[in-house]
Amino acid sequence: ISVISAENLLIENTRLLNTGGTPPRAGIDFEPNSAGERLVNCVVRKCVAEGNEGAGILVYLRPLSVESKDVSILFENCIVRNNSTGILVGAIKDDGPGGKIEFRDVIVEGSHGHGAHVYDKSSGRASVRFVRCAWRDNAQTPSSSPLSLFLRRPEMAKRHGGVEFIDCFIEDHENRPFLTAFGGEPAARVEQVTGRIIIRGPSK
Repeated sequence: ISVISAENLLIENTRLLNTGGTPPRAGIDFEPNSAGERLVNCVVRKCVAEGNEGAGILVYLRPLSVESKDVSILFENCIVRNNSTGILVGAIKDDGPGGKIEFRDVIVEGSHGHGAHVYDKSSGRASVRFVRCAWRDNAQTPSSSPLSLFLRRPEMAKRHGGVEFIDCFIEDHENRPFLTAFGGEPAARVEQVTGRIIIRGPSK
């Protein structure tokens, strides 16, 4: 499913399976095309995103600007299983939209890549919040990590971050960091990453 612009949208009890072919190959993709579009009061509840060649859930907001209406997207009680990446949130620029993207009681398991990957996200714009989410056996490559924050285009965000984890859980059988953060330049900073995550396994 691709959502370009929506207000008061509810997607419930839906299976988002085996998407391939044309990128981004996600189970569900929130991706506006211009600053005038909006993603307001969008709820995805009790859905399963499984077996997709891209992310199970993708939110990509690069076209939105500070002049755009604040975003409000909630994923609740969803299962994200056996996708290339579990959850992918990207391109919330320094001059991007305000608002909040929240994942509540979402289970992510068996992702080949990161269980959650937040990239090119300004710490001062729309927040990303994970509440009681669980990640199990993600990042199948040992050199990877269950969670990732990555600034690959520093021109989009001088400081990246603005991510909150509230009573979340990670089960990982590899001895590696549970979260990695990378900046595109030596001066790049990660900030406003807060919360509580319980780890089971040798992760550190």
